[in-house]
Amino acid sequence: MDVNYADFFYQSSLRATVSRYSVLNAMGCAGLSCAVNEPAASTASSPATASSATSTASAAAPSRDCVASPAFARWRSDLSRDFLSCLGGTPWRCPLSIRRGNPIKLTASALDEVGYKSDTGGAGKREYTRERIMFDAEAGLTTPAYLLVPEGADTSTPTAVALAGHGFGVADIVGLTPGGDEQTPGGSGYHKAFAVALAQRGFVVIAPELLGFGELKLERDIDPKNPGSSSCNAISSMLLMIGRTMAGVRVNQARRCIDVLAELGYGMSPVAMGISGGGLVCAYTTALEERVRACCVSGFANTYRGCILAMHHCVDNYQPNLLLTADMPDILSLIAPRPMLWESGEHDPIFPIANVVEAEAIVRRVYDAYGRSGDFILDRFDDEHVIHGVKSYDFLWDHATKS
Repeated sequence: MDVNYADFFYQSSLRATVSRYSVLNAMGCAGLSCAVNEPAASTASSPATASSATSTASAAAPSRDCVASPAFARWRSDLSRDFLSCLGGTPWRCPLSIRRGNPIKLTASALDEVGYKSDTGGAGKREYTRERIMFDAEAGLTTPAYLLVPEGADTSTPTAVALAGHGFGVADIVGLTPGGDEQTPGGSGYHKAFAVALAQRGFVVIAPELLGFGELKLERDIDPKNPGSSSCNAISSMLLMIGRTMAGVRVNQARRCIDVLAELGYGMSPVAMGISGGGLVCAYTTALEERVRACCVSGFANTYRGCILAMHHCVDNYQPNLLLTADMPDILSLIAPRPMLWESGEHDPIFPIANVVEAEAIVRRVYDAYGRSGDFILDRFDDEHVIHGVKSYDFLWDHATKS
């Protein structure tokens, strides 16, 4: 028997509560909300269906009064509170206790040796140092991280938080192999060493090891023959037993990275960038953390029905009661009016483009209402589940350097 479980779970959530924090309802667009959020006949919407949703959501854009009202401010506050509760709340803020390492200078010649190309809009290769540091994200969770500092950086240099997805951990985005050697030309896999690209662009970058990946796997899950293995399943299950979630712990790690940058003397509010599981952390952190001035969410923005309810995904994507609270476009709307760019591959098999378009139509209405439509960009490109970088690095740099 062929059961469409995505629609079953989605409809079950609607029967329990109709989009408690739907952003379209909050802007007084209740009728439109029903039209846009109505599940499609199949989990992978056709281009025509997505186009229709976009057209519907683009009509009769709400005025600035919608998002300037006390009711909308209350919606933002209430959703932020309940969303954080779904993630498991905020742990006690322990001292960071930052431990510094020995910076390694990556010269232009070294960058040439490993074949890094500049995707920096003419900024060229910029020498930088890479330093491994440690800090306490919360009691009992010491977090390794890499600090990439471009040559000539000072307290006014733009900063970035870079967040890796599934794979062999943070090493992959800072130009290292699982064994700690420099990567071969072009970076490794779908991450494309994007933290390095940000440093080359001129950002001071902090890239943490997220819980369950790389160095923060359980000992029983370490397999030299499979460095891309993770402890997501085991740790997520344990966290659920104490009312917490993997996503919540990782979001707290990202938020504490901002504290680390400040304590090290880099005072600029950072931008954030992440892909896949790191895209989740980037999106959720930016939604909850006003100190993030702009973000690039790569390979994640979608609807829950279109991605994590439609096919197999890692358990770290799931949080109790979340769909009873809001859909992903509602959460992403919390980021508005701050600048946000989505990277979405036309052939991404796990975050389908049709549902990206559906989500974009909803979020775009919020940016339109703020009069900031140009600060929300969807970069669709002809590839699968990978970092693109063609628009995102310049987008983040431009907004990081605006006064």
